[in-house]
Amino acid sequence: MSAPGKTFAEPDPGYGDALRSFVPEEVTATVEQSGVGLVISFPSGRLVVHPTLDELVGPEITMLAGFEDRSLMVWRPGEASFEDLA
Repeated sequence: MSAPGKTFAEPDPGYGDALRSFVPEEVTATVEQSGVGLVISFPSGRLVVHPTLDELVGPEITMLAGFEDRSLMVWRPGEASFEDLA
């Protein structure tokens, strides 16, 4: 995750606060591409989801839910934007 002048990874101090700072913001762009993963851009920074093989924990990389029809989207290693993690 990056904000102007800073980059955070999950174990870093301040990671949770930086992640929560995106909650009130609108998404300005998204990228979903093999080798890049999932990138969600906001006015104040961007969230990049592309773990290394060593960082994979469990069968799923990330999940998006909260749609009115209760549908969800799940990203897994070896599929779609994460083909390079097979």
